[in-house]
Amino acid sequence: IKEQAEQITTLVGNLKEISSVSFITYGASNIILEEMISRQPNWLKNTPINKIIEINPLINGSKICQKLSSFSLLRFVLGKMLSDLTPDNIKKFHHKIALDIRVITTQPSWLQKLISLLLVAKCPKHSIEEIKTWCGAKSVKALSVTSNRALQSASISDAIAYFLSENKS
Repeated sequence: IKEQAEQITTLVGNLKEISSVSFITYGASNIILEEMISRQPNWLKNTPINKIIEINPLINGSKICQKLSSFSLLRFVLGKMLSDLTPDNIKKFHHKIALDIRVITTQPSWLQKLISLLLVAKCPKHSIEEIKTWCGAKSVKALSVTSNRALQSASISDAIAYFLSENKS
């Protein structure tokens, strides 16, 4: 997580001629973004963050990651981030950030359900209030679509466009 946060810091820090930046995250990338922002990167002084839109943010860690991290081959392939995202370790990386955050949630995909079933780990279903509290979100939009190919979904794209155009409140 720390290495990926550093890569985003470098990437955004090298952007030229922008007045603000917005982020759209999916899954565990909300944790990477929180880590990056908590470091107060230099570019943040001149380039404010307009909005953050999180699609299915990781909340309270992942029991699936916890189970997968017990397989040495998967730890090798997926790296240290797998164990970083377990319920016990996520607290080290979760930072509340006081920015304009909006959340979109979807239904689990068939693949997520299958992996959960095989690993005997439930796909978490969080309440709107739990999501708002964890993420510091101003609003949450729950969609009935599944999350596979999230950015190819018209419903998710419409929700992103709505949140991006919505005035801060």
